[in-house]
Amino acid sequence: KQFVGMKEMEAILPKEESQALQFIHSNPNYDGRGTIVAVFDTGVDAGAPGLQVTSEGKPKMIGVIDCTGDGDVDTSVIRKLDEATGTLEGLTGRSLKVGKWNNPSGDYHVGMKQLFTLYPEDLVNRMKKERKKQREEEQKKIKVDLQNRIASLPKADDNRPKKDSKEELEEQLNQLNQLEKTFDDPGLVVDCVVFHDGTHWRAAIDVEANGDLTNAKLMADFNVEYQWHQFGAVDLMNFSVNIYDEGNVLSIVTTSGAHGTHVAGIVGACFPDQPELNGIAPGCQIVSMKIGDGRLHSEETGVGLIRAMIEAVKYKCDIINMSFGEATQFPEKGRVVTLATEIVNKYGIIFLASGGNNGPALSTVGCPGGTTSALIGVGAYVSPAMSKVMYSMRQSPPENYYTWSSRGPSPSGSLGISVGAMGGAIAPVPNWTLAKNQLMNGTSMSSPSAAGGIALLVGACRVEGIKYSTVSVRRAIENTARRVEGLDQFTMGYGLLQVSKAFEYLKNFPEDDHVRYEVRIPSRNAKGIYLRDRREVQNDLEIGVEISPEFPEKTPSQEKVDFERRISLQSTQDWIEAPAVVILPSGGRGFNVFLKLKNLRPGVHYGEIQGTDSTRNFMGPVFRVPVTVIVPNSVVGNVWEKSMEFTPGDISRNFIEIPRGCTWAEMDLKLESEGDRIFEIRSQQLVHGRAYKEDQFAKRILLSPTEAKTFKLNVVEDVTSEICIAQFWNSLGNSKLKVTMQFHGLSPTDSFHMSASDAVKSVSIMAPVRTCQVLPEISLEFLQQPLVPISSTLGPLLSQRDILPNGSQIYQKIFHYKFKLEESAEITMKIPMLCDLLYENPFEIQMLELSSENRVLLHVDAYPSRYFKKVPKGDYQIRLKLRHVNYDTLDKLKNLQVVVETKLNSKKNLKIYATLDEAMSEESTAKESKLKVGNRKLFFIRNMDPKDVPTAVANSSLVGTFKLNKDMPEGILFTYTGLAQKSEAKKKAENFDEISEFLVSQKLRFLRQLVDKKKFDEFFKISENVPEGVSLETSLKFKRLTLLALDNHPDRSFKLKEIVQVADSILNDIDQVETAAFFGLKADPDDKDHSKLKKKMNLRKKVLVEALFNKGLAMSDLEEKGEVERSQVEQVWKLLSRWADSGKFLELQIRNLINSGQFGSALKIIRKEIEDLGNTSEPARVEFNFQVEFKLNSCAAGKIWSRSWKNWDGANGPQNSKWQRNSHSLPDCHHCNKFHDVFQ
Repeated sequence: KQFVGMKEMEAILPKEESQALQFIHSNPNYDGRGTIVAVFDTGVDAGAPGLQVTSEGKPKMIGVIDCTGDGDVDTSVIRKLDEATGTLEGLTGRSLKVGKWNNPSGDYHVGMKQLFTLYPEDLVNRMKKERKKQREEEQKKIKVDLQNRIASLPKADDNRPKKDSKEELEEQLNQLNQLEKTFDDPGLVVDCVVFHDGTHWRAAIDVEANGDLTNAKLMADFNVEYQWHQFGAVDLMNFSVNIYDEGNVLSIVTTSGAHGTHVAGIVGACFPDQPELNGIAPGCQIVSMKIGDGRLHSEETGVGLIRAMIEAVKYKCDIINMSFGEATQFPEKGRVVTLATEIVNKYGIIFLASGGNNGPALSTVGCPGGTTSALIGVGAYVSPAMSKVMYSMRQSPPENYYTWSSRGPSPSGSLGISVGAMGGAIAPVPNWTLAKNQLMNGTSMSSPSAAGGIALLVGACRVEGIKYSTVSVRRAIENTARRVEGLDQFTMGYGLLQVSKAFEYLKNFPEDDHVRYEVRIPSRNAKGIYLRDRREVQNDLEIGVEISPEFPEKTPSQEKVDFERRISLQSTQDWIEAPAVVILPSGGRGFNVFLKLKNLRPGVHYGEIQGTDSTRNFMGPVFRVPVTVIVPNSVVGNVWEKSMEFTPGDISRNFIEIPRGCTWAEMDLKLESEGDRIFEIRSQQLVHGRAYKEDQFAKRILLSPTEAKTFKLNVVEDVTSEICIAQFWNSLGNSKLKVTMQFHGLSPTDSFHMSASDAVKSVSIMAPVRTCQVLPEISLEFLQQPLVPISSTLGPLLSQRDILPNGSQIYQKIFHYKFKLEESAEITMKIPMLCDLLYENPFEIQMLELSSENRVLLHVDAYPSRYFKKVPKGDYQIRLKLRHVNYDTLDKLKNLQVVVETKLNSKKNLKIYATLDEAMSEESTAKESKLKVGNRKLFFIRNMDPKDVPTAVANSSLVGTFKLNKDMPEGILFTYTGLAQKSEAKKKAENFDEISEFLVSQKLRFLRQLVDKKKFDEFFKISENVPEGVSLETSLKFKRLTLLALDNHPDRSFKLKEIVQVADSILNDIDQVETAAFFGLKADPDDKDHSKLKKKMNLRKKVLVEALFNKGLAMSDLEEKGEVERSQVEQVWKLLSRWADSGKFLELQIRNLINSGQFGSALKIIRKEIEDLGNTSEPARVEFNFQVEFKLNSCAAGKIWSRSWKNWDGANGPQNSKWQRNSHSLPDCHHCNKFHDVFQ
């Protein structure tokens, strides 16, 4: 029998390949102890296996911080204990019973949080399934009870109360069945309490959501007592807390994914009883910096990254690992990149980051790892042992780098990948995943593997008293890395990290030269020489290089004066000529490099100019000037083809110059060998000022023998494209593949824009490459609505977590916008000038929040196209936060536009015609036709029929694509402007009576503004002076406003009788018989006097109906107090029903049904209204102006609905005054108490 031995087990978290395992075995104390590693990621679960202690028994996790703010709870509301009951009023409305806590001040900060907002999506989905099972079990019992009650009813029950009627009970059963079909579980909303115990700020969270905090775990900032707790035994979500701003902000720290815990486990997991499961550096300590924002599906944000770097300095971290990144438009630029460079060069923190998982084409490294020269970018290596144990492969391919590992060079010319490390591991994951560990692979895994290796180096240097710096450590790992045979430098950087060799280097060459050398190519504003397009490489080239010594900040001036280095320069390739020596003073010096390019063969060529201190040549290079030259092949006859042979992991790189006039290509792939094979297919172009992903075609495909596949891809003319084909690293067996590419082109000669005011617009299309079929099509998919801010505020951020390491203040400007959505739609938001900028963004944050009625519905940051959300029609607000260290920079942004982009419910196509006559007469549209090479053809675009154009606001436009034929893979951006807008005619006052009426109307308008602004004292003071002698209609308008003010007053419950009195006054003023008679008459359409009378009567009817409605609501409240009878309320309701459709006054109708015990009928109406809103996931939007839940607890189906209602209402924030109008304690219900607890 074969047993899995220790050696095989150690391969599940590989350490041998980097010499880390041998290093610790030889030096047991050199296991990273004494080092602190910051993990910038989705957060680390402090309760996960292997993350409790170090090899010395010290706490493994010494800091757990949410840098994103997604776990922030506003606890600025301060309350005192009720001395009589010993309880606090929580923001959820619960009465909170606290423990015997030491609180000298007696002040309690209270807040609330919806737990599902703290959970990653996977956990939310699991919890919804678990809770649904519990609901279904309880529902079975309730349904049986209802069915038995229905079956036991006698056939004749005419005298039975409506609440016990068969119709009512059947409706309750029906509502119970319907509820589960549409119910979207909001999860728990918990109360949070923060107080100061005289020594530390502490927090208690009502994790059971029952108001009982007597046994709640009191938690301080994590770094004080290293505490973590669990929300529940089912979710297993561990959390910690930090408290900021004198108790006004509670940060609940959870994990937004499993990724960060896995990464931390690779860096330094410690299993004292199972050392084979250890991470690379089991002796190190870890600080978790959560940068993956849960509101954005764990995407990183500028504010998260900046805060994480601030905390890394505060915690005196030695190393940062960041397994995040994005494609960037501008390498080495942006606020985040600037601070990251400062963290390394000024604060001496070694910063590693993943290179990216978008290979195998060149220049696919991500930012910041592969494009920021101060950081160490790491590629992903896979060994035969990893293949055997982690992937259970029947054959182990030779050592290699993963096929998808991103390759350099950076567009700025730097190598991109510094070193490689093991890119896969089976490592710890959070408890909520219900797993101890998990296999993950990616440069996300290789970066922490390298970080762990460097922690071993730093720890060993400290033990032995060896001086080191970020410069010397990087020099050591790069100069001692092991090259993998057969791999290029773009893949592996300088090679695979070798810990033992790097440590020997540091021992032999301790840091006595703290100077780093900055390489610049001034003419290209770059960090290296990178030539890629034919125009750059067709002739020999001389280019200047500058080398600048950079000194630590506090270097004495005399030391700079004395500085001089005699640098020997050596080229690694004979086509690169450089001087032999450069004498380097403190101010730096330049030299010219001559590149002999004429005789270079097509393909990629790499070399370096290595600068070595001539007095210490044995140390190896102190700087390198990377030189990458790509010579493309020409395409003959607009067709390129090649037969390729592969073994697992092989890559075929082919560089071709895209012919002029080409706009797309067809790629045909045919497998000409036996057996299925997996291939990575890439077409990669680099266009200046664009991120590499914008001009990348990427597919992973499975091909079967003799199978052919065809893909269509966009191309940019005259720009080199790398056609990169690779057999996947673990796709076993040799293969042969034939690749054929045919290039096509159609070029419109006109702008891609049309205005609605243009009746017809012409466009000329040319076929510059080959004869093509042509049939233009314009499809408009989005409505873009630009908004300007209605207000903004600018000020400093005073929280300590937002103060930069050098003490600089960060400023924040908040912009407010408003817009109206005419119908339900999917929308997103974006800032045009900052769209798709994250690391390269000059600002530290660009968070957009969409809200309605104070409920945040959507967050959007750097990449708006990732975040569309369907929302119902209505009024919306947008809040934009921008941050910068310079006050004036923010102050200059006065009218920063935000664009709301709405997906149209159906695409709008513009009609295109072959002739002008056909376009003008709107006869048959253009048909597909052949366009010969070199010829042009004219087409005519007709504007949209006004009835088909969406109603828009000022400056809105429709956006879509313009495709020139059906074979184009993607269309050209097309904009349609000048959309119709709503307009209202305004009438001018022309005589004295009209002017007098105008003045009265202005007073009414002012009074209405006072009501809207809740300035009730001012309202009642002014409204007492109603003008005398006004018409009945004007008098009714004043009384109507008074009714509105009383109904919205915060002390409404004490003004119920006043509401009834004002309503009765209105009812007495209006002759109901006369009004009813008027609406019963058939009017003469030519009678002008009747038209005027109709306007007055419509107003009287409207005010009459509103008075009855408000009277009915007030009397319903008085009924609950026992001050009026049920029959009196029913009388008002019957009268109202005669005057208006009951569906327009749902609140009163529902209250009437509930108070008469018809709960099923009430639920039916409520659900119908919510469904009509098109937003069943947020029922709290339906403003019935009272808490339905407190009225439905007597019925099973009502109890279920009411609990969901309450949780949604709590999930959307503190309740508004209308919703909180009636507050009572929950009554008991004998047959659904258990179910009540489930929903709690």
